Amino acid sequence: MPEIGLSRSVSTITISPLRTEDIEAVAKLHAAELQYSFNSRIGPKHLACVYRAMLSQPDSFVGVAMDAGVPVGIVSGSMDARTLKPLILRSLGLRGKLRMIGGLLFKPSAFFTLLEEIKSRPPVKAGNQEVNACLTTIAVASSHRRMGLAARLVTSLEDFFRARGVSHYWLDTIAENSGARTFYQKQGFVEVATHGKTVVFLKQLRLD
Repeated sequence: MPEIGLSRSVSTITISPLRTEDIEAVAKLHAAELQYSFNSRIGPKHLACVYRAMLSQPDSFVGVAMDAGVPVGIVSGSMDARTLKPLILRSLGLRGKLRMIGGLLFKPSAFFTLLEEIKSRPPVKAGNQEVNACLTTIAVASSHRRMGLAARLVTSLEDFFRARGVSHYWLDTIAENSGARTFYQKQGFVEVATHGKTVVFLKQLRLD
């Protein structure tokens, strides 16, 4: 990954949809900043496949914060979290599937992380209505934290959802990550469930 410039002017940072030419750099940023996730444990090449799959789907969004041409933040989401993972698996191809299997065999931590992530959970609901839209990833480079960038990334995803009439969306995070929980609460999310080591948050969007 190119060296990240330490620009401290938020106004120089732009957020726009992921471009094909930035996929590899974005995958490296994801792997570096979200080391605990299953996809990160498999590695940047696997993550690049994931982002290529999302880029091809009109119901998915990947926003990238750029500073002087270098990715320093990412956010991703889908209008239907139920179908996103099967879609990504189908898109991996033989080489991608072999890479994932190899990661599971030679990285036991990845295997246990996957088990935790695929545990059956009840659907997230707003009232009696099931909520399918989901924030799947958010990360900011360590050099660019505490600049309000994470909040801007969340807003970019919400703009995508609002434009498509989405009124609610959810996310989950590690229960012991108190910093993330506080951030999401400040962004208007409400904790609605706890499943093992993860906490589920729900947010309602104003569509007027």
